[in-house]
Amino acid sequence: MKLNKLNKKLFPVILAGFLLVQPFSVLALIDVTGTCADECAYVGQTQTSGDSYRVCGDYDSDCCYEWSQWYTNPPTCADECAYVGQHECSGTSGRTCSNYDSDCCYEWSSWQSCDSQCYYCGDGTCNSSCGETSFNCPEDCGYLAPSVDIKANDSNGPITVSYKDNIILSWTSENSVSCQASGDWSGTKAISGSQTIQMNEVKTNTFTLTCKDATEIKTGTDSVTVIVTPNPPVVITKPAIVTY
Repeated sequence: MKLNKLNKKLFPVILAGFLLVQPFSVLALIDVTGTCADECAYVGQTQTSGDSYRVCGDYDSDCCYEWSQWYTNPPTCADECAYVGQHECSGTSGRTCSNYDSDCCYEWSSWQSCDSQCYYCGDGTCNSSCGETSFNCPEDCGYLAPSVDIKANDSNGPITVSYKDNIILSWTSENSVSCQASGDWSGTKAISGSQTIQMNEVKTNTFTLTCKDATEIKTGTDSVTVIVTPNPPVVITKPAIVTY
């Protein structure tokens, strides 16, 4: 208990000695922290002294307010806006009120395009210039579901061909970014194209194509049926042999 009390009494003395011995280290520590204190209360605050005045603002790169230099001429400016932080929109562009120079009056900032306070998904307007589309904002831009149309030999089917015949599958899609084949063919397909396939099996074939939108949730699907029939038998005739 006595040792602890002695340490408590000696600690302030030791700390004071450390600060006196190493002043440069302490100053370096203060610089590293990068802290500052406001010299004045708010942007635009004005202080007068006789015929001179100065204005409060953030004139350097820190986050604190500083006084400007003293000016001897009385202010001749007029406020462009009502208060610091006032905001207004023009379409999707916006600007903000503050004191951006060394006088004591408020000015508007320059217009900022696609200001987040001036538009949002769900405001009833499709702001395509700011990146709104039917995919990321269907409530404003309208959603267009993927659609697919597949044909065999330019027909919606069903069609009938003979064994070993070639068919041409052709397809188109809208509002889609990827397509996948299934049924009697497979693989990833372009969103539009064609493919020649030989019918090597006697059966009813179904060729299906499913396409997805950018969300990969909504899909469109279409199919075409191709019936393959066997080739007719080959009839071989021989000349009759007559015997007497």
